[in-house]
Amino acid sequence: MHKAMRLAIVAVTLVTLVVLTVAASALAVTSSNTQSSPGIHQRTIWDQTQVMIRRLTPVNTPGVNHTGYIHLELKFKPTTSDFDLYLLDAEGNLLTAEMGCMGIFAGKEYVDYQVEDVGNQNIVSYINPYTYEFVEYMEGDVYYVVVVAFNGFAEYQLWGYYPQIALDLSDDVYDSSTYYLQQYRYPSSVTKWGKLTGPRYGGPYDFRPTSAGEGACRLEWPADVVNKVVTYDPVAAPMPFCVEQYLYAGAYWDLVLANWAPEGSEENYLPPLWEEDPLDLADDWYGFYDTYPVAVSAWEDDLWAQRIAHYVPSLFLAYADPLLGPDGGLDTGRSTMGFKATLTWPENLWLRKVVKYSSYYKIYGRYSLDGAAVEIGTPVEIWRKTSTSGWRYVKTVKTYNDAGAWSVKLSPGRTWTIEARAEGNPSTGLDIEKSIRKVLKGL
Repeated sequence: MHKAMRLAIVAVTLVTLVVLTVAASALAVTSSNTQSSPGIHQRTIWDQTQVMIRRLTPVNTPGVNHTGYIHLELKFKPTTSDFDLYLLDAEGNLLTAEMGCMGIFAGKEYVDYQVEDVGNQNIVSYINPYTYEFVEYMEGDVYYVVVVAFNGFAEYQLWGYYPQIALDLSDDVYDSSTYYLQQYRYPSSVTKWGKLTGPRYGGPYDFRPTSAGEGACRLEWPADVVNKVVTYDPVAAPMPFCVEQYLYAGAYWDLVLANWAPEGSEENYLPPLWEEDPLDLADDWYGFYDTYPVAVSAWEDDLWAQRIAHYVPSLFLAYADPLLGPDGGLDTGRSTMGFKATLTWPENLWLRKVVKYSSYYKIYGRYSLDGAAVEIGTPVEIWRKTSTSGWRYVKTVKTYNDAGAWSVKLSPGRTWTIEARAEGNPSTGLDIEKSIRKVLKGL
């Protein structure tokens, strides 16, 4: 995936806990939903993600010491998982990558890079103290392989090759007749698989803005997801990870926003400071805050009311020294990072919850327009459809308090898909506001 008003009213909170236990680690995904202010839905997600960083060539062995091609193949299962595969130089600069939502080939990704020069041509010579054999090699350059996982737990294998000089023939790193291809494989056995876990696609990372307006994606890291505490230390460890966030829309994952290289820096290793009140240090926080528009129709922008959105946080790099960040080198091996993501989007007609009883369902909601709850007595229509019929009107209810609350009892004899509808304000948004849809099984 590599490539900022305080809200006063907090409504009833819905909490969903999903626990995913995998072989690599136990990750708890927790999400909570509120209406943080009239017409604004807020979802808070606590989760973890992982990245694997490995040297292409082991320590104390020849690096890439001849010009030629580096080729890497990533194979993973299940094929519904998603991975990013990167090749970096010794300083952690990105050289090439395959990434995006789902690879070009199911279960596989590839990267290729042409080595045009060798910076470190130092020749190392010594006598092996155990075998008494003479050893000589050119040190060559260091490269890193980075694997980032998405869409839950997955297993992977890496295979490829890189150029090595044949010193017994020549020390010319540009001579095409004096090199061979050294195989790379991780894990070392073809029967073993590496393991990584990343944020799942779908809920709670998918959401559907139902109204026109503005939304935002806020990301804070690192975090203790068990105790729900952001643990970032801007003094002792200001640069532990390089992190990114993305928002896509629709079935084809059209890009809405991408935060991977803020202006003035190469990577997101030093999260910016956000101050809600400059005089109050208690509300300061560090991370990303990216806003995005939600349009009335498809003709106006990539994301419009009722179109599905996909949020993707990404852990790109981990650093060996959180105080130094990139200057301290990469943290090789598998790294796990907890984070807190806060997503907001416009949702005027909020279908808040559904409660099932023995003979009926009770549906609760709220209605707001232009940043305020509607007046008491505002009508809200309930519509339904079945597998064999289109949308049909069911009944009208009215809001009954200053918060714009409404409720309705329904007793479907067969499975219904329901939604609420109400008159909107076309001068500021939609002609007709609609809620998200819920499925009610027949009673």
